[in-house]
Amino acid sequence: MNTFGSIIGKDFCLDEWVNNTRRIKMPKKDMKLIWVVNENLDRIKITKAFDKLKGFKEREIITSPYRFYDHNTEASSAEGFVKKRWGVAFNMNILNQRRKGDLFVVEDDIFPPDYAYEKLSSWAKLPSVGAATGTARSLKTGRYTTWVLIRKRLLPGHVIESIKDQIPDFDFFDYKVSFMPEGEGIDDIHASGTVCTYMNEEVIKDYVFVGESNLFTGQDVNFGWHITHVLKKRYLVDWNVKCGHWEKDEQGDIKRR
Repeated sequence: MNTFGSIIGKDFCLDEWVNNTRRIKMPKKDMKLIWVVNENLDRIKITKAFDKLKGFKEREIITSPYRFYDHNTEASSAEGFVKKRWGVAFNMNILNQRRKGDLFVVEDDIFPPDYAYEKLSSWAKLPSVGAATGTARSLKTGRYTTWVLIRKRLLPGHVIESIKDQIPDFDFFDYKVSFMPEGEGIDDIHASGTVCTYMNEEVIKDYVFVGESNLFTGQDVNFGWHITHVLKKRYLVDWNVKCGHWEKDEQGDIKRR
């Protein structure tokens, strides 16, 4: 038995998200469904949405004791960003503790194609692979993208500056986390936003998601490091698994990418 899980922190596109999720081809009769839900959301609305996802062998809905932070306001500050990252890590650990078998995670504003599970699970089950992910449009560039890690001290300063000029990036301590422009087929990566990711039980059974470490900020980047540098496994992106991405801006308008 494997698990389909999601952290439900917002509900502005919940009905559409559920309808899209119902179209994803998964062996539901041998899967567990888990939602970890923001306690501030309307419980009746959440229950009605959850009940639409039928056919799973087991189903579990958990109210998170960790307060969610609004992505557009509180998380825009440095303090809010760190709190949000630790919140996501906390809730990923709930999913990990309650899952059975491998874990297929889809973010609550991500709309994968119907073949996402089939594609990503086939890659992730290869002996050399620890996880496989799809891709969504960057909210900064509007392009499909994922991430790579570059050790800064291994690159001349002018090279780092040229990368910075070409594509957005984040600085995490001794590393540069750069957006990787859209490719074709399959690529090896070092990290990814959760988006829709298939994780082998082997790589997460003893893993604890952390919001910040001595190397990186972000549970997703730390997880990628664990797979590729600690376990020496491959982390793959399948550029053919292109996902829709919905976001509500500061004015309350919904953006569909």
